[in-house]
Amino acid sequence: MLNEQNLQRLEVEQIADMLEIDVANIMPRCRELIDVSKLTYTLLEGDERDKIILRVLKTLDEELTRSGKHRHVAWEDGWRENLEMFVESDYDTDKLIPKYFNSGKTIMRIRGDYIDRIP
Repeated sequence: MLNEQNLQRLEVEQIADMLEIDVANIMPRCRELIDVSKLTYTLLEGDERDKIILRVLKTLDEELTRSGKHRHVAWEDGWRENLEMFVESDYDTDKLIPKYFNSGKTIMRIRGDYIDRIP
């Protein structure tokens, strides 16, 4: 459930701090992209955060697919599928994002805290 009082926005200064660079070193085009992007999120706390930590721990106990040379065919197939969707969509760049990436999940971490990204 979205707690509007807890709504935060990632700003240029915070990004520079996370990258451990001076804000002056962020190129103007990057600043523009950050300014126009919706980099909003809520900080997860209490029971909500604890549920996420439990889910992470359970996931770590599962058998995860390892990457490597043995997965080359799957890698090729996945990117071929993305290319086909990209062309069929009249070159919509959103179709270039691999399906395994972010697959609808919005929970992320910033500076050790769990957050819920607001798309």
